[in-house]
Amino acid sequence: MQPGRLWLAGHRPSEQAAREQYRAHLRDAHIQEVDADIPDGMVQVQVDDGEWRTVTPEEAHRLHAAHHEATRSDSD
Repeated sequence: MQPGRLWLAGHRPSEQAAREQYRAHLRDAHIQEVDADIPDGMVQVQVDDGEWRTVTPEEAHRLHAAHHEATRSDSD
């Protein structure tokens, strides 16, 4: 598969190609560069109130999961 090309119905990409395409989507849609002094091994995430927090990648995953859980609960 060539970078940037979507697969057509009936021609499913390999699992690895699909993961790479999804990673590229996440990077392009959700990553923003900021001019900040972030310690090695840490990431910044923007929380619901608009505040930026510097957290470990594990904490970022927890915050992300909690956000999706809250969003799911709000729509029920």
